[in-house]
Amino acid sequence: MKQIPKALFEKSLDSLVLSIEHFNRPWDRGRHEAVLILLDRAFELLLKSIILHKGGKIRERYERETIGFEKCVRKCISDDKVRCLSEEEGLTMQIINSFRDAAQHDIVELTEQEIYLYCQAGITLY
Repeated sequence: MKQIPKALFEKSLDSLVLSIEHFNRPWDRGRHEAVLILLDRAFELLLKSIILHKGGKIRERYERETIGFEKCVRKCISDDKVRCLSEEEGLTMQIINSFRDAAQHDIVELTEQEIYLYCQAGITLY
């Protein structure tokens, strides 16, 4: 694996492990938010790593920043060169991303059963 994709993959694993660690914490203060933010980050870095590893690009011409989560998912579903996701897998990632968005920019209200369900689906997909 090339240097940059490998570094992104390792950072992705770090975020996944931290997400799991936060999920298992004995107190709830900020727990759901931290889990969703870290799990979402893990997926974004994983997808960017895969795209680069398969010879794709994560930066648009003349842009300073890399592509975002949504564009990574779409690329990994529809771009023949880097395809690695089914529609259902992409949908699972997008649901987690929408909960992360609510957690980061608004208020997320998930029951313990819902957070468990989405985290288990995410970790299984990862």
